Amino acid sequence: PHAGADWLDVLALSDAALATSGNDGFAFTRDRRLFHIFDPRTGVSPGELQSATVLAADACTADALSTACMVLGRRRALDAVAEAGAQALLVLHDGRVVATRDWPGRRRT
Repeated sequence: PHAGADWLDVLALSDAALATSGNDGFAFTRDRRLFHIFDPRTGVSPGELQSATVLAADACTADALSTACMVLGRRRALDAVAEAGAQALLVLHDGRVVATRDWPGRRRT
């Protein structure tokens, strides 16, 4: 999720879209506690995830879900992604990686 980090996964896509949202795009604080995504319920940036990558049938869905995942947090994000028929790779704030069961990449966590 941060510049200079190793790749988390590699996917070969066909007739699908991939989008990633994270706390490294534009941060207002050095510790990335406040960044460009805000939780509308609190008015501050969510803190459970560093990034959310979503694989969906189209780019609009993938982009919307990746941003929503950042706000929803791990459990609710996985539910939302499953309901939309998509897949996700989430990086938690502590660096652990969680993937949906059918994540098509090489990494299985």
